Amino acid sequence: MSRGVIHISAPHVRHVESEIFGEAVRLAADVSMTNPNTGVFETRELHYDFERRYEEYLCPERSDTFVMGLMSTGLENGYDIEFEAPMTERLFQQMNDDYIPLMAKYNANFPLYPMKLIGKTTDESLQKVSGGGGGSYWLFLRS
Repeated sequence: MSRGVIHISAPHVRHVESEIFGEAVRLAADVSMTNPNTGVFETRELHYDFERRYEEYLCPERSDTFVMGLMSTGLENGYDIEFEAPMTERLFQQMNDDYIPLMAKYNANFPLYPMKLIGKTTDESLQKVSGGGGGSYWLFLRS
């Protein structure tokens, strides 16, 4: 069985108008994959919108939030995940050593073989923004 690949482009930030936030900021990346429902290869944007006041906390330098957002899709369909921007090394290791093997082993909806995460990692620290972030937003914001 040939495995599919979910490809995540380097994330970027842009200003948008949002029905919820009004003037907003969007953290986005293009995601390319074969749609498991139609068999058609597609590229679509995956994005997260925030109030503009949170712009300085967004982290387009890492693929972490997009990899995490697509884990279930990859696992359910037997797809590997390839990413252009580096992923945080510690998260990459935790996914490979703990999460992916456990999900593949104990979830009947996922194939019996674990997915692969394909891309560079980094342990380089990002500049902290004073007074910001953390808690449950760690995937979206700078640590």
